[in-house]
Amino acid sequence: MILISRIDLSFTQFLPITSDFDAYGLKITGNEIMLIEVLGDLQIFSIRFSPYNSKSESLQCSIEYNELTQYVHSVGVGKKQNLTQSYFFFAGEIISNKQSLTSLSHNNSFFIGILSHNDSKNDQDTKTSLNCDHFQYESFQFISEYDHQEFFVFSVEPYGQYAIGLAKDFVFIYQPFSGKMIEIKNSSLVWPTNTTFLPIAADTHVLYTIVVGFVINGPLFRVRATPTVYVISNSNLTILSIWSYTAALNSWQSYLTYSNLKKWSNQYAMSININPDDASQVLVGMPFLNIVFLLIITMGDSNIKLSSFIDNGNSIGFGKSVTWLPNSDAAILNSNYLIHDSSKIYLYKSLNETSLSSPTTIFPNIHQPLPSTINSHLIRMISTPTSLVLLAIDGGIFHILPSPPGYFSSTTSVITDSISIASEPMICMPGTYKSETSIFPCSLCPNGTKNSGGQLSISCINCSSDSFCPIGSVIDLHKSVLYSQLQASVHPRSPEVIIFDEILLQNMFSINSTYCMLISPLFWVLIVIGIVIVILIGMGILKRYVKHPKCHQVRHHVKNIFRQIDLIHEGEMWICGLVSVGIIVLLSFAYTFSVNFYLEYPSEHSTPATFVCNEQIRNVKYESGLQSLAIPASKEEQPMLYLLNKQHFTVQLDLLNTVASCQSLSVEQIRESTAAHVASNCTDSMGILSSILELPYHRVILKWNLNDIAFIGAIRIRLSANENKNDLYKLKSLNFSETFYDNSNRTLAQTIHINLELTKVIFIAINETESLTSHESKFSGIWYPTFVADANHMFISSSEYIKLSNLTSTQITLTITETSYYIKNRQLPIAKLREIIFHNLLFTIVCIEIFHLCILLCKLMIIPPLKFIGKYFVKLNQFISKKTKESITRDILMDDHSTVTTITTTTTTKDCNVIQIS
Repeated sequence: MILISRIDLSFTQFLPITSDFDAYGLKITGNEIMLIEVLGDLQIFSIRFSPYNSKSESLQCSIEYNELTQYVHSVGVGKKQNLTQSYFFFAGEIISNKQSLTSLSHNNSFFIGILSHNDSKNDQDTKTSLNCDHFQYESFQFISEYDHQEFFVFSVEPYGQYAIGLAKDFVFIYQPFSGKMIEIKNSSLVWPTNTTFLPIAADTHVLYTIVVGFVINGPLFRVRATPTVYVISNSNLTILSIWSYTAALNSWQSYLTYSNLKKWSNQYAMSININPDDASQVLVGMPFLNIVFLLIITMGDSNIKLSSFIDNGNSIGFGKSVTWLPNSDAAILNSNYLIHDSSKIYLYKSLNETSLSSPTTIFPNIHQPLPSTINSHLIRMISTPTSLVLLAIDGGIFHILPSPPGYFSSTTSVITDSISIASEPMICMPGTYKSETSIFPCSLCPNGTKNSGGQLSISCINCSSDSFCPIGSVIDLHKSVLYSQLQASVHPRSPEVIIFDEILLQNMFSINSTYCMLISPLFWVLIVIGIVIVILIGMGILKRYVKHPKCHQVRHHVKNIFRQIDLIHEGEMWICGLVSVGIIVLLSFAYTFSVNFYLEYPSEHSTPATFVCNEQIRNVKYESGLQSLAIPASKEEQPMLYLLNKQHFTVQLDLLNTVASCQSLSVEQIRESTAAHVASNCTDSMGILSSILELPYHRVILKWNLNDIAFIGAIRIRLSANENKNDLYKLKSLNFSETFYDNSNRTLAQTIHINLELTKVIFIAINETESLTSHESKFSGIWYPTFVADANHMFISSSEYIKLSNLTSTQITLTITETSYYIKNRQLPIAKLREIIFHNLLFTIVCIEIFHLCILLCKLMIIPPLKFIGKYFVKLNQFISKKTKESITRDILMDDHSTVTTITTTTTTKDCNVIQIS
C-alpha cells in the first residue's frame, strides 16, 4: 500500500487542488470487504461493499468529511481485515474551506483517524443492503508539534490493527484500538546520524515497515539525492536494514541529479508493495528511472538486498504503481505523468523464482480492452488482493475481478454502478483455455492442440498428426490446405551443345549404361562387324581347306550377294559389301534418331526421349530476358500484351483455422485517401472463411476488415482468370494460390500487409515458339505472381499476441501492382526439317567416304607392306628350302665317299688321289 503526502515549504501558504486524484497521496484503497475512494472536491468518502459483482446500489455509501476544513491526503485499509473489521484509515491536514490561502503555523495540524461501520448485523455473506447511518468517525488524532512536512506517508498493518506514519521530521505509530493511540518519534532518532530522508512511499508487514524515498546528499554533490529503501521495525521504529540505488555507469539514469526536490512532485513519485503470500518479496517502482526492483528480505535478520530488476528502456513512467496478486502474481503500472497517453499494466505470473521475467500479458489487450467510460490515463492501482482496482486520472474506477477456470475477466461485458465499473466472467473464446482462477486472460492453445469453443475450456484437445493446428487452433484442418498452387516455372537453359551435327555424332557413338548399350548405334554396328568377321573366317576356310565343288559354288554366290550391297566400291569388292552392312545399320539409327529428334519440339508437347540415353534431349534452344515496358513492343508481340492487359482477375482470400464468420467481414477498395465498399461472395464453414470478388482492374488496393478478435491460423490468397485464344496467340488461364502460415508457434497478427506484384512470360511472361516448318511464331502469355510479405510482421507469438494485440478487429491489406518490365522467353528449334535432311545426307556421304578412305588406306598403306612382307617370307622360305636340299645332298655324298674308300684301300697312291679329287 502506498500513501503519499505533499506540503510545499517553498511557500508560506498551502492550497491543494482538491479535484486532482494524483496529488499528495493515494485516493483509493480496498480489500475483500470494502472499496474506498476519496472525492476531495466533494469532500466525501465513496464506499462500496462486497460482493463487487453485484449491481445493487444498496451496498454503496457516500460519507461526508466530519469537518469541511479537512483535506484528506490518503486512505488505507488492512488487506487481511475480516468481516467484523468494517473500517478504514485516513490521513490529511486542516485547511480553510474558503478560497483564501491558509497561513501555515503550528496551530494547523496533520490528522489521522478511522471511519468505521458499526452494524450489529454486519454479515457480508447475507447482506443485501447497507445502512450508511452506521458509519462514524473514531479515534481522531492530531499532530501539531511539527511544522508542515514536505513529504509525508503512512501505511496500514495487514490486519488493520495500526498504521505507521513517516515524515521528514517525525515518525509515528497510530494504534486506534489501544490505550495510547499515537506514539510520535523525532526522525533524528530514527534515520542515521546527519541524514535527511524524504519518504515517498511505504508498506507495512506485521513485523516491519518498508519505506522508499530520497536521502539528501547536500549541495556539494553533483547528485543531490540518492533513492534509498529503509526497513523499520514496527515495535520500536528503528532501522533494521538499508538498500540504496546506484545508477549504472554511462546509463541515462546516471545523469539524473535530483536537484529539484524542494517540493513533492509526480516527477519523483515512487511505489512499494510487500507480497502478502511471501513477505520476503518486495516490489519497488521508481518511474523516474523507468525501473522496477524486486528486493528480498531475510526474515531472520530483516536484511534487504536486490534480487533482480527490469529496466523498461529510455523513458519514464514504468513503476508508477506496483502491487502483488494471489500466487505471487504481480502487476506494474506504466504511466507517464508528462503525457496523458494510454497507460499500460504489465502482468506477471508467479514471481516465485526471485526474478522479473518478461510479462505474461499487458492490460489492455485484445481480450480485455479498457472500457470506453474509463479514462485511458491510469494513475494508481491496488489489489484487494484477489482482484485489481484501477484509478484513472479523472477519478474513474475500474475493478478487474478474478474469473474461475475456463473463464476470463471480460472488460467488454461489465457491471456498472455509481462508484465503479467491474468486469464480468466470460467463457474462453475458441482457441484459448484457462486452468486457474485469476484476472489473467485466457491463454492460446499450444501448437498441436485446439479448442472449438462452446464449452468450458480448462485445457485444449490434441489435434491429429496430419492436421494443421497452430497456436489458437479451433478445428482440425488437413495439412493439404497449406499447399500452394504455382504456375510459374524456371525457364530452361539451352543445352551445352546446340549444333545438330555434334548432337548426332554424340548419340551415334556413345555407350553409358546397360540400357544405353541396347539402344546405342555403336553397339549394334560392333555386333554387325563381329558377324562380318565370322563370315570372313568362314569364307577363308571354304577357300583353303574345303575342296568340294559345292563349297566353291556357295562361296561364289555369297561373294555375288555382298558385291550387290557394296556401297563403297560400287559392287567391285565383295568384302566392301560386308562393311556396307555396318554402314547401313549405322545410317538406319542416324535416320531414326533424326526423325525422333525433329519431333521433340516444342518442349511442352514433348515426351521422354526413349530413343536415346538422355531422355531429356529436346530439339529446343532457349532464350530469356527482361524487356522494359517503356520500350515499344514489336508488332508481333503487341497482340499478346493486349490480351494480357485485358484479362479479368478474380481474387479469393481464405482465412484458415478460424471461427470468424462472414457477418463480421467487409471488403473495401482503397482509392487514394478514400475507401469504397466492395461486394464479395463470402462463405464460412469447417474453420475456413472465404471471400471471392472480381477485380475491376489489375492495379488495386483491397482491404478486408474482420470485425472480430477470432484467431486466424493462416491466410491463403488465390488469383484466377480464364484463358483466351486468338490465332497464333494464346492467353493461358490463371490459377495460382499462395498460403501464408508459420510453423514456429506463432499466429496471425491483427494488421497484415501483403504486396502482390504481377509480371507479364514476360514475369508478365510471353513464350514465343518459332515454327519448325515456316517463319511464323506462336505466342502464349501468362501472369507470374510475386508476393512480398514479411513473416516477422505477419505472425506473432502467443505471448506477443496477448501483450501487443489490443485492436478489436483484424485488417488484411492486399496491394496488387504490375512490374515495369516483362519477361520474354523464346523457344527455338535447334534444327528444322530441311536442316536435318541436309545434315543426314552429309552424314551418309561422310560415313561412306570414311569407309572408302579406310579401304583406300588399306590398299595403299597396309596391303602393299603386307604383300612385300609376304613375298619376303616366301623367298626366305624358298631359300631355306634350297639350302636344306643342298645340305641333304651333301650328306648323301659324304656317305657315298666313305663306302668307296673302304673298297679301294688296295689301289695305288695315284688312284687314291683320283678318288680324293672325285
